[in-house]
Amino acid sequence: MSTSKSNQSTFLKSCEKVALTATIITVIVATVTLIVGYQWGQSNADEKAVEPSTQQVAIQPAGYEYEEAKNITAYKGQVTGVNGNQIDITAKVAENDISVEKTVNITTTESTIFRKIDITKPPVNPDSLEEGEEYEREKSIQISDIQIGDNIIAEADENIYGKTSFQAYEIKVLSIGL
Repeated sequence: MSTSKSNQSTFLKSCEKVALTATIITVIVATVTLIVGYQWGQSNADEKAVEPSTQQVAIQPAGYEYEEAKNITAYKGQVTGVNGNQIDITAKVAENDISVEKTVNITTTESTIFRKIDITKPPVNPDSLEEGEEYEREKSIQISDIQIGDNIIAEADENIYGKTSFQAYEIKVLSIGL
């Protein structure tokens, strides 16, 4: 019995030595990898460093032909003024194929549709609703309900690329809750 305890003790000591050796080797490999990776990153950092650009970016969405990008029928922006049937918004407008933030004047008529849309609710197919069930994501409003600071989408029935004034057939006020 003493020989089996002696064998177990010897076996445990050799296991401890193996575990200690494996741990030391792992630490050495990790340290060397860290040092080599850091030096490689430092040597390549000078080649890949890029100064932030102050240039404007040309308007051309990925995947579209250039002429298609010039067919704009709506602007999204923040309301800066409401006066009678006129709404002013700050929006990004194309100027010489560059996106520039400008004030856009929107004219409304008696036939302009005004809607408030709750952006926290996803669109739903009306056919999926049970009979009598209501799902209120949007509601009709008047121009008098539009306030400075509201975010809107103004849609035209013509190409308004580069224009800073146009007549809207629909105004959507984007809101959280109705």
